[in-house]
Amino acid sequence: MPRQGVNWTLQLGAYDFLQPDREIAAFAHGRHIPFLSLADWLAARKTDANDIYGLYFCNGSGHFTGRGHRLCAEAMNDAFYTKPQP
Repeated sequence: MPRQGVNWTLQLGAYDFLQPDREIAAFAHGRHIPFLSLADWLAARKTDANDIYGLYFCNGSGHFTGRGHRLCAEAMNDAFYTKPQP
């Protein structure tokens, strides 16, 4: 699977980094708990993998940059606060 462009994946060999995300989403959905999968949100927007790299600090720290925090806030707003259009 590609790790660039808009058809990116978080699968590394046999390990799928998004599997825990899907399990939490299923748990939340089954209990009517609101849940945001940032990966699904980014994929739905067809966010390029190179743009995603820029949301995090280098060296695998996993921490958002300022841009990452802003985009995550936008995703949270879309998921939890924006009213669907009729």
